[in-house]
Amino acid sequence: MMQSHQSLGVSVGSVLYIEDIEDEGACLSRINFFVSRELKILGITEIMIGIVQMVFGLPLNFTESYVFAVLIGIPWWTGIWYIISGSLVVDIINTSNTHLKQVIFLMHAISVVAALIGVAAYFVSLYMMPPLSTNFFLRGPLILIFFLMTLCFLEFIIAAIVLFLHCTLLVHEHNVTGSNRRFTSHH
Repeated sequence: MMQSHQSLGVSVGSVLYIEDIEDEGACLSRINFFVSRELKILGITEIMIGIVQMVFGLPLNFTESYVFAVLIGIPWWTGIWYIISGSLVVDIINTSNTHLKQVIFLMHAISVVAALIGVAAYFVSLYMMPPLSTNFFLRGPLILIFFLMTLCFLEFIIAAIVLFLHCTLLVHEHNVTGSNRRFTSHH
């Protein structure tokens, strides 16, 4: 076996290096498949959270006009950010365009910040609500605010996971392309 490689002018070390690169490529394709599938599921979840934020923000707007989070529009602008971020992940996660992948990263960084601001605004809204009484019309908005605050916290976790998985995917792609460049420059 060694003589046949040497007779072709290829050293055994370079053949092993080629096999290592092929193994890295197979591993990367498995990682890409798993991560892209998980990212799409998380993207769909983000879209749903955004829609729920916007839909449940409407009754909160009409029932209680003094809710701080509604006054500054938290249900709507966070919902829009979540929908855009989730749509980008679902639509273009498998693209080879580096700029589009950077857009996904940027939008999820903004979603993380928006979710933190949303949680803080809903927390302030809960703090500013009048003392709880037996009146249902005060409990309903309280439940809605707590629900929307929980969704913002969930979005924060999801966006952070998407950022981590997306960075992992980008690092793996960068490492494999870097090792392919090193191999082609040697031969």
